[in-house]
Amino acid sequence: MRYIPTQTAKHGSLAEKLQLFRDEAEYSDYISARVTGQHFERPEDGVIFYEIEAHLSKQRWCVARRFSEFRLLRQQLIKHFSRGKRRREPRCAICENVLASIMETSFPSRHVWGSHLFANASGGIPEHEIIKERKMRFQEFMAMCLLTIRSLRQHIRVLPDSTTCEISVALRMMEEFLGLSFTRYLGFLGERGIVDQMSETMRQSLSLRRRQGEIVVPNTSSTC
Repeated sequence: MRYIPTQTAKHGSLAEKLQLFRDEAEYSDYISARVTGQHFERPEDGVIFYEIEAHLSKQRWCVARRFSEFRLLRQQLIKHFSRGKRRREPRCAICENVLASIMETSFPSRHVWGSHLFANASGGIPEHEIIKERKMRFQEFMAMCLLTIRSLRQHIRVLPDSTTCEISVALRMMEEFLGLSFTRYLGFLGERGIVDQMSETMRQSLSLRRRQGEIVVPNTSSTC
């Protein structure tokens, strides 16, 4: 779920109202995700994709992610929460704890993927053993991401004036990885009875923004 910033007063007002809806229906208490144990190989290049099953209240969907996507998310999160340290700025205790949690969570080693890959690149470890180990580590990584989402949502409530932490950026990284699209989020609000409170003007504004590309819905998931 990605929101492109806008400077207009109209869209700013809409964003504020949406934030109120979001606060009333705290989605982090209702989202879950797990690595299912299923994987598939892309025929053209042999890249392995790992299936993730996600739930948001009554909604259920699956996304398929390759090793490099898991790794990229981890790198992006580490980079994001390390910014203050590089700039020698005062450190946020909550963000420090989040960074420590990311660093302490085991992550699988990188192996060259291809037709010759594992025998030469992984010390003779069988391919199925590497895939099995990755699934286990990816599940631990998913559990850490869910805890991070909840921690950051608490961060917003405890320290609302936390713009320097750019919490929404980190949340968006994980939401997009999990396939939490704007459409699914609206569905969740509907289940909670929040969407019904929207005025017709707000509905039209949301529809217009989506057509104009200001609300981008990832198309990387499916019902599983």
